[in-house]
Amino acid sequence: MGREQDRNTPTSHGNAAPTIGVAPTSVRDFGAARLRGRAHREPVDRAATAVAEATDLARRLIERARRDETQISVTLSVSFGCPFEGAVDPEKVLEIAKQVLRKGPDELVFADTIGVGVPAQVRELIGAVSDHETVISCHFHDTRITGIANAIAAVEAGATLLDASVGGTGGGPFAPRATGNIATEDLIYALDSMGFETGVD
Repeated sequence: MGREQDRNTPTSHGNAAPTIGVAPTSVRDFGAARLRGRAHREPVDRAATAVAEATDLARRLIERARRDETQISVTLSVSFGCPFEGAVDPEKVLEIAKQVLRKGPDELVFADTIGVGVPAQVRELIGAVSDHETVISCHFHDTRITGIANAIAAVEAGATLLDASVGGTGGGPFAPRATGNIATEDLIYALDSMGFETGVD
């Protein structure tokens, strides 16, 4: 299973059903630059430097992708909460997102790496960037059983692509206590029931 829609498909087509792309988390059909606020347990005084360095790297990778005429996705990990620092200021996330968006990546992913986000946070972040030409995507974990609610909030706020995994598998060793990603079958059921076209049977 690969990407189920063209990456430039808008969220609605007149009177047609809105279209939302759903992709398995293990599949990326183009280069990805992942930004994490900290690498494992970096000292606190390195956190800001690490973010600045990662943001600069993302900008340079986007420039390189343009020269190489290839697509690139940038993921903002721990956009909703960090396993080491706790709460994440949404204004800081948006500041980084806007810096990256100015370079024009093909996709910008907001990742709830440890599954602590709630729909109000999702609407705030996605709503602030949904007017960009870049595909806005989201990656949710279901640690606190809020993943599907967050996905729906993301779609309603303007996201057009969502990651999911069959059976809700997933999680990562660098993120303590993070459980699996949102289940593809549950996400498809919810979106189909709400009238969204996913292209997945």
